[in-house]
Amino acid sequence: MNVAPALAAFALGLPAFTLTKIFQPGYFAREDTKTPMYFAITAVGINIAASLILTRYFGHVGIALATSVAAWCNAIALIVTTYRRKYFSADKRFKSRLPRMIVSLLVMASVLYGLSIYFDANFAENAGFTKALQGFAIMLAAGIGSYFIAAQITGAFRFSELKSAMRR
Repeated sequence: MNVAPALAAFALGLPAFTLTKIFQPGYFAREDTKTPMYFAITAVGINIAASLILTRYFGHVGIALATSVAAWCNAIALIVTTYRRKYFSADKRFKSRLPRMIVSLLVMASVLYGLSIYFDANFAENAGFTKALQGFAIMLAAGIGSYFIAAQITGAFRFSELKSAMRR
């Protein structure tokens, strides 16, 4: 029961960790290793300071929350600097597909939210491992399926594009 809130706090930072992995290589490709390093060092400082502050209010969850806050600071710094230095510009295709991707994401989130209510008993403390695994497997499949179906319907991407990208 104590792990769930900490995992939820870490989950808030998952998009930021992903964005960092997306934007850092652009700096490395330009042989600019200092900028991401400075941002990472700053993020470590933010993580330490936020951990010291947030643990007073949230206990062990504060450490996880601080890690997510630091990850977002790092990601935002990378993104803002990327745009300011004109390392990236969104083309027409990206601009037209991004809203469709967000709609697909919202569809997936809605499906997962509904299923989380339906499978709530599967994740109760006394439900057992098999029930939890069953609920997780169904939710995982439904999440992936709903996103890909919504993305196909909205035109966020086409399966043929995914297939050709996998061949590369």
